[in-house]
Amino acid sequence: MKKIYLVAMLLCTGGSLVAQQKGDVSVGANVAFQTSGSHIGVGAKARYGLTDRIRLDAGLTYFLPKSSVSSLEFALNAHYLFPLRDSKVTLYPLAGLGYYRAISSGGVSAGNFLFDFGGGASYRLSEGLSVGAEAKYLLLRGFNSPQLSVNAMFNL
Repeated sequence: MKKIYLVAMLLCTGGSLVAQQKGDVSVGANVAFQTSGSHIGVGAKARYGLTDRIRLDAGLTYFLPKSSVSSLEFALNAHYLFPLRDSKVTLYPLAGLGYYRAISSGGVSAGNFLFDFGGGASYRLSEGLSVGAEAKYLLLRGFNSPQLSVNAMFNL
C-alpha cells in the first residue's frame, strides 16, 4: 500500500520543468490532417496558461477543398500538462468544445457543434519557441473523425 501511495504522490508532483506558467501567452500555426476524408488543414492557435498545469488552447483551422467541399473548425480545448523531469518535453491530454462548418463550392453549408478529446506532446526548442504534435478525435452529429496535427508556438 505504501508503494502505491508513493507512486501516486510522485505522479501528482510531476517534473521539475514547467512548460507553461500561469498567465503565459503563446501564439502559433498548425497543419492538420483529418483521416476521415483525407482533408488537409492550416490554421492558427493561441494558448493561455491558467495555472502551471492547466492551459487553454483556442484554434481556428481551415480545411482545404476536397471534392468541392472545404470546412472550418473552431475549437477551445483544455490541456493538463505533464512536463517530463529534466526534459524539454511536455505531454498532455486534451478535451474541448467547438464548432465545425462544411462549405460546398455550390454555396451550400452546414455546421454543427463538436466535442473533441485526445492528447499531445510539445518540445521546447528555446525559451520562445516550441513545436508539438496532437492526435484527437472529433465527435459531431453526422461526422466523427480522427485528426492529427503538428504546430509551432511562439511565447509572447
